[in-house]
Amino acid sequence: MTFSVGKKAPFSALLYAETFGLGVAEAESDLSVLFRGGALPLSLSAEGKVLSEGIGIPLWEGGATPVLYLYALATDPPSRGQGLLRTLIRESALWAGAHGYAALCLLPADAGLSSAYRRMGFTEERPAGGAAVLAEAEDLSLFLDGTVPPIPCPPDEVYASLGSALSQSLFFYALSSLGDGVGAFRIGAEHAILFKKDPRYALAVSAGLASLAGRRAPHCYLLMPLAGPLPQAIPEPLPR
Repeated sequence: MTFSVGKKAPFSALLYAETFGLGVAEAESDLSVLFRGGALPLSLSAEGKVLSEGIGIPLWEGGATPVLYLYALATDPPSRGQGLLRTLIRESALWAGAHGYAALCLLPADAGLSSAYRRMGFTEERPAGGAAVLAEAEDLSLFLDGTVPPIPCPPDEVYASLGSALSQSLFFYALSSLGDGVGAFRIGAEHAILFKKDPRYALAVSAGLASLAGRRAPHCYLLMPLAGPLPQAIPEPLPR
């Protein structure tokens, strides 16, 4: 069995598509944008077949020690139950530690996964977000009921408003991969990335808008410390 990372790592678009409910063409498009933006394919393979895979996305830009966000972790269905995901994470940690990363991090989808990841060595918790957060539809309904209409504006302006808490490559990935379905908008003096077909829902909003909307519970990362001091807050990437 071989662990690989980077451009030469085998990566199965079919496994990605099947795991996350996408068409193969859609999956290939997503992966192309991610890898062009600097995301790293991670994989365990044997005899030319990908058994387990994931995507590593460097976060915490601007000179601070980065963390490696693990996204789209998946194991080939016939190979599940053999500890392959644990092996993938362990090998990723060894690689990341040798390449100057402070930690691995991920956002568990539910409490069960959170417990499983803790058993794999993710022992620390940090708030996700900062100047940018994901927002639930009901949080923004007050602002998007017509009283303060969203106004389309250039993505660069929105990114400047969201600040360093949002990875630039993932910010533009969200806009490009979702195509006509999303857009960058100003709401009063604040900014957000909104679904055009349902403007009550936002992918990311500036801190001021989140505060005014009364957002209650921030997402939290689980971290596996590797070396050096851990940041107190970590950017929340898109997509989630």
